[in-house]
Amino acid sequence: MVRFDIPQLFSIGRQRLDAGAERPKKLLNLYLLVFAAVSVGVNLISYGLTSAVDGFSGLSNVGARSALGALQSLVNLLSILFPPVWYYCFCAGSLRIYRGQDVQPKSMVSGFCQWKRLLMAGLMYLLPVLGCSYLMTMLVSTYVVLITSARLDPAALQALLEAPTAAVQSAVTEAFLPLLLVCSLLFALIALFFLFRYRMAFFLMTDYPQIPGSQILRCASRMMRGHMGQFLRLDLRFWWYYLAQVLISLVPFAGLIAELAGVPLPLDPNLIILLSGIVHTLLISTLNYFFKNQMLYTYAAAYDQILQEESQQIWQRQQSCEPPRM
Repeated sequence: MVRFDIPQLFSIGRQRLDAGAERPKKLLNLYLLVFAAVSVGVNLISYGLTSAVDGFSGLSNVGARSALGALQSLVNLLSILFPPVWYYCFCAGSLRIYRGQDVQPKSMVSGFCQWKRLLMAGLMYLLPVLGCSYLMTMLVSTYVVLITSARLDPAALQALLEAPTAAVQSAVTEAFLPLLLVCSLLFALIALFFLFRYRMAFFLMTDYPQIPGSQILRCASRMMRGHMGQFLRLDLRFWWYYLAQVLISLVPFAGLIAELAGVPLPLDPNLIILLSGIVHTLLISTLNYFFKNQMLYTYAAAYDQILQEESQQIWQRQQSCEPPRM
């Protein structure tokens, strides 16, 4: 099993990045420009649709509200599906430039032809994530409910049931907020584990376009076998990048965090969601502009080392096979 020399990986990534001249930077600029334009556009459209839905009232406008709500759901779905497909296009182009191949920015569009494989891989990734998260959430929820029921005062329960609906909802939300946070943390940890396990999938899709998406994930998992600890040490070299990503990911929830903290906000909640979404897009784009290429080329160097090891093992197995008897 190959052992990574992390300083060497950094050096190889930097050399390949410099050898690419202006091409890596142009590709990154194109990726970030389209990403920012789509993200800001989705935020503006979502804000406009939400404001329009809020503007309709009464039974006579039920149909209009339903149509606008369905359109908003479609926009939100597209905003979920577009980023991973576009990121795959960027990864595929970057891997080719890393290997010294000529890549035109317009060729990134061809990556959208792989949407079926990406969709299948995404579904295969989500199934174990959602299954494990559901199981862990049910276990935690059952434990908390049993403990709460055992310690609940019957008089307090009767008073809660007789309280107004708004008061009941507020009390239930406050009581189960820690449980919600714990379950969200469990979901994030499980998702990160599987994301870490399948992290070579985009590179493999680039090298093997004929392999189905579900099989790509199995190949990616096999490639990471025995290398997860090494990749973890490599990730720790970029700890500041991942910490910045986590902090930036909290920006869209600024309004909710301020509400939970009891801080009054002078703006309309929908406008706060719009502004926080735009700020999030600008921050994440700025972070990637300065550091994404160096990280991606370093991981490409690690991927090529593992791929070379896998190819040598396959060749050795083929050479050791006995010829068939006649």
